[in-house]
Amino acid sequence: MSNVKYRGDIDGLRAVAVLSVILYHFQSGIFRGGFVGVDVFFVISGYLITSIISREMLAGQFSFIKFYERRVRRIFPALAFMLVTSAVAAFVILYPSELVDYSKSVISTLTFTSNFYFYGFRGYFLSDVETKPLLHTWSLAVEEQYYIFFPLLLLALYRFLPRFVTAAIAVLAVLSFGLALWLMHTQQPAAFYFSPPRFWEMFAGSLLALARIPVFPQRILREGAGAAGLFLILAAGLLYKPTTAFPGMTALAPVLGATLVIYSGAGPATYVSRLLSLRPLVFVGLLSYSLYLWHWPVAVFYHLLAERPLEPKDLVIVAPITAVLSYVSWRFVEQPARDRTAVPARRLWIANFGISALGILFGLWCIVASGLPMRFSPEVDRLATYLQYDDRAAYRRGTCFLDGELQTPADYDREACLRYSDTKPNYVLIGDSHGAHWWTGLSKAMPDVNLMQATSSGCKPLIKGNGLKNCRAFMEGIYDTLSQRHPQAVIISARWVATDMPDLLATIDRLKSIGTKVFVLGPIPEYRIGLARLLATQALWGPGDLAQERRVATMKTIDGQFAETLKDKGVTYVSIYDLLCPPGTTKCQTTTETGVPMQWDYGHLTAPGSVVLAQRLAPELTQY
Repeated sequence: MSNVKYRGDIDGLRAVAVLSVILYHFQSGIFRGGFVGVDVFFVISGYLITSIISREMLAGQFSFIKFYERRVRRIFPALAFMLVTSAVAAFVILYPSELVDYSKSVISTLTFTSNFYFYGFRGYFLSDVETKPLLHTWSLAVEEQYYIFFPLLLLALYRFLPRFVTAAIAVLAVLSFGLALWLMHTQQPAAFYFSPPRFWEMFAGSLLALARIPVFPQRILREGAGAAGLFLILAAGLLYKPTTAFPGMTALAPVLGATLVIYSGAGPATYVSRLLSLRPLVFVGLLSYSLYLWHWPVAVFYHLLAERPLEPKDLVIVAPITAVLSYVSWRFVEQPARDRTAVPARRLWIANFGISALGILFGLWCIVASGLPMRFSPEVDRLATYLQYDDRAAYRRGTCFLDGELQTPADYDREACLRYSDTKPNYVLIGDSHGAHWWTGLSKAMPDVNLMQATSSGCKPLIKGNGLKNCRAFMEGIYDTLSQRHPQAVIISARWVATDMPDLLATIDRLKSIGTKVFVLGPIPEYRIGLARLLATQALWGPGDLAQERRVATMKTIDGQFAETLKDKGVTYVSIYDLLCPPGTTKCQTTTETGVPMQWDYGHLTAPGSVVLAQRLAPELTQY
């Protein structure tokens, strides 16, 4: 084992990291940027692992088998306990399509590839990942990939480039950081989930361990370094928010902050190291791994049972549950597993591979059995099938509806999506995903119109709008084309918020200047969780009107604001809210006549729902 000196302040730093993440995920109202706690963990991991294995390598005592045995003791038992317990909850709570997704995440978690699996769901900050109980395991996968790669790298460097070990790691850190910056401008989800653009954060801790930089002899400098480090971490947690471009340059604050805290605490005690060494913080730090493992499944399953996102008031429920489960995990699973006398190496490996195999078999069984639909009635199962809605054909995803984070304007198929007609009126449907969901309905409801489509996810149809580089370039190109081609009408639709109005007015003025008729479709009713899930739960439990109870009230307010502002602007504003929720009633239409949900998630239309609404909408769009 390593002779690395124990430092209570590092356990205290773990406490700061895990509490930041928990407060963020529990929607506490503070630490909106608490996701940076994971970056602090990465630095700590890099520092401690490098401190241990570099000393063992230099002393000729390093063993890959013993190293991975320590990793298994540290990581797997508590992880297995969480997975088994979560699997029971998943079996009871999740609908078939959700259980299939969960099973895939179990397999990816056990093979430490969940970062790649969740990359498939794109953004970490999007609402559709809030129902994934194992989402948080992406960071464990990144760390495990580092643990596989880094000891091999370090051993090779000590053998072949012993004088340049630190320099080589520094170069790799710069390359990793450069990759992160590049991906932030091209594929932000890859920058977040993939391990190579994250390795620089662990390399930062590794460099701190390898360089053996002497601690500042002057106390004032040590105190300043520690205070600055803690300030950077807390400032990022308090000031960042889910819309912050992250990681990349913004990750420098928590990474540099963690590095400074660890560095300043290596010598004589500072105020920060004393603070972090307080027993309550150290205790939380000791529980940090179990706290991290349990907090997210607790949040997700509560979210699903309550059929709504977490609110600050829910802290009084989810926090104690998380604390109890975490303590049980730490006291009766983590600690015994680290005792080689209580759990010999042979038994540890057998349990590791045995439980992993059983977990993978469980996952495969659920996948092959299509999520075990026999657990529910046929009607519940039918409604729940819409939870996983394939919008590729209905929205024309990939050709006329781009993935705003992964695709560029070059991926837009102009020939198929923006082909003008010499015989029919030319209309262009422009928007984000809330524009794309109109395609199926409007194309069928207006057969005498040549309807073209220019849509991109998360991309407001505004000429001066903010957003990703790809989004801005796409919209600028579309509006430049419209200025040259002069379509008869443009239909603008998006997931509107009140602050969009100034840019929308500028966009309207641009279109009116070229003689184009402008239709603005208002916001659609939204729900606090997927409508298909609400309908399935309603069918499962009986009386009540869960969908109406979980409708987002602010959308009606936004609709009223848009209608009032645009009424004298020379455009036709259509209240989609009124089409679905007739004035004078408190209810909104949630299914078609054939029982298909109008919307499948919080607000996007199904193809049948799009057709129903478009038939009501078309007369207004074809008369001017």
